[in-house]
Amino acid sequence: MGLISALVFTILLALIEAKVSFIAIGDWGSPGRMQKSVASSSGDWGSNNNADFVITTGDNFYENGVSSTTDKQWDNTWNRVYTKSGIRKTWYATLGNHDHRTHDGDDQVKAHGKRYDNLRWYMPKKYYTFSKKPEGTGVIQFIALDTDDRYSSTQLKWFQQQLQESKARWIIVYGHHGTYSSGPHGGSGTMESKYRPLMEKYKVALYFQGHDHNMEHVYNPSSRIVDYVTSGSAAKLRSQASGELKYLTRKRLYTKFFKTNAFAGVTISGDRATVEFIDGRGKRFYSFTKTNPRVGFSIGK
Repeated sequence: MGLISALVFTILLALIEAKVSFIAIGDWGSPGRMQKSVASSSGDWGSNNNADFVITTGDNFYENGVSSTTDKQWDNTWNRVYTKSGIRKTWYATLGNHDHRTHDGDDQVKAHGKRYDNLRWYMPKKYYTFSKKPEGTGVIQFIALDTDDRYSSTQLKWFQQQLQESKARWIIVYGHHGTYSSGPHGGSGTMESKYRPLMEKYKVALYFQGHDHNMEHVYNPSSRIVDYVTSGSAAKLRSQASGELKYLTRKRLYTKFFKTNAFAGVTISGDRATVEFIDGRGKRFYSFTKTNPRVGFSIGK
């Protein structure tokens, strides 16, 4: 093999192997057996898949959030539970309704940068954006929403601006309240009517949500622009609601619902994303792969 051929081969191999992996975990802040089991299995998955970071879908501290940046829950519910190296990463957190109950969630924002060795809390504002740029994949933009404030025209305008101006290869959005869900809470009408059209217009690939204490994958088989993923069973469980399931059926949406104590592991490589549901024993019980909907999209328009 000549020098040029070897160089080309090395570059191609690097592009094939380039990826970003992360953990999506929600409704996790309730100490007990279920939280501990998911903390353990997510740590193992993080080590085995070289997870780069964690995103949360809210309800980080039950039942009423935290009362300060030194509240004992930071240690008892977070630091002392998520002890394995695979999950002691930067946690890009969002607020849930329970987090808003004390000081409107302000103390979790004030705790931005709080850390216990490699375990780091990231929440510069109640809604924010950040990007990752793995080799060979292009920029992945993440947009974290404060869905308790989903009625705010200010946040909605900010969200639209982020999407309009984005030149990212991938866009992933996450927040607490669901857009579509067959759990007891169901989807939020505001998320469906105000945020969903923007996510579809600008080809958001995935929306991660919590609030309902289950794992679920909802998608439109005819378009597959946005896949809606509930990851809300890291510490509590609830059953499927027949009325909410009927609503999804009327909308001609498909759903895979699991009343299982679990989290989601996500790997993005090139223009393909794989989402795995992993239970508290470390067993993968569901997964799906999708192609980046922004392929061929006029980015930045």
